[in-house]
Amino acid sequence: MYMEGKYVKLSNSNTFTTGDRALSLPSLMGNQAVLHNFYPVIQRMPEDALSYVPEEYRAGLSADSSWPEMEAVLVSAGAPHDYILEARRAYFRGMEDQLPTFEVNRLLWPNIAHHTEAYLDQGEEEGTTLTYMEERPLSPEDPYVQSQTASTNREKNRYQAQTKGQKLVPSRPGRDTQLDEFPYASTYEGGTDSSIMHVPRSENESHGGALGRFYSSSGLKDGYEFRVAVVDKKVNRRKKRK
Repeated sequence: MYMEGKYVKLSNSNTFTTGDRALSLPSLMGNQAVLHNFYPVIQRMPEDALSYVPEEYRAGLSADSSWPEMEAVLVSAGAPHDYILEARRAYFRGMEDQLPTFEVNRLLWPNIAHHTEAYLDQGEEEGTTLTYMEERPLSPEDPYVQSQTASTNREKNRYQAQTKGQKLVPSRPGRDTQLDEFPYASTYEGGTDSSIMHVPRSENESHGGALGRFYSSSGLKDGYEFRVAVVDKKVNRRKKRK
């Protein structure tokens, strides 16, 4: 048993307490997923899904409720983050293709798309699943802090990628280039196993801004998985008024 703030979770158990109440949720293993509410819902919630939630919190849920709605209920019930994380992974197990997907548009970011594809081509599936990592300061005792190399977990990933990463696509640094990293420094898969490539600064900054907006709009939290896929999509650019 361990303490996490005001919560107590029992090892090997689906029971947690909040205040003086003990709440028990059945296992989510093996159940089908419903999509994040930023994406089209292609199926209804499993008939027994409402039994995952304490009875007093079920009133606002229905068979069409999305994962974010289920997540909000678990938060209201006082579930610790690691419990919600387990629930989400089980919720999408076997349905990973329905996770929120960040699209690397070749028509917007041709160099980054080429680099991303080079990494993805190492695998057998179209696209890949990554795990979002919130930025946190490193411990003062961390060797990277001691050497003033990095002060956060993402900076550490970035440094490792730049010094130890692969170079799947040959490139040269230029006056107006930046390093693209894949997997991203903002994921748990980033770091030593990443590939790096020099790309135009404007392209990298545009791509980075889009990735940040995706994280925010998809409601990703530390440990939440998402997918990355390379696509070709025309972009409708607004004409400037004369």
